[in-house]
Amino acid sequence: MSLDILHGFTKPEIIQWVREKAFARVRKSDLLFIRWQKASKLINQDYQQELDRWEASKPDFVQRDNLARQHNECKDPQERLRILEKLRPYDTALQQHLARCKKLDQRQDRVDRLYKQYENQRGLDYAQEQGGSDG
Repeated sequence: MSLDILHGFTKPEIIQWVREKAFARVRKSDLLFIRWQKASKLINQDYQQELDRWEASKPDFVQRDNLARQHNECKDPQERLRILEKLRPYDTALQQHLARCKKLDQRQDRVDRLYKQYENQRGLDYAQEQGGSDG
C-alpha cells in the first residue's frame, strides 16, 4: 500500500473510502471517485436551487413582451424612454439569472474534468494491478 496516495485527499474523503472499502487496497481512483461523487452531488443541488429561485421570482415575460410591443409601436421619444425604464427590471433579472447559470456551468466543467481524471487514474490503477506492482 502506498501512503503517498492519501496525501492528496481530505480527511472526509479518506474516511468515506475506509467506510466503503475498508479491506481493499488503496487506489487513487477510488478516492478520486469519492471526490467526484461529492462535487457532482453539490453542483446538482446548486443547479436545482438556482432553478427553484428562478421559478419563484422570475418576471412575467408576457408583460415584458407587451411593454416591448408598446415600445416598438410608440413614436413619442419620451414615452419610449419611459417604457424602456419599465423594461429594465425584466432584462436585469434575466441577465442575473444567466450569469448565475454561467458560473454553475463553469463549476460543472470542473466536475466533468474531475471525472475524466478519475477515469484516467482508474486505467492506470488497473494497469498497475495487472503488472503486479505495489505502489
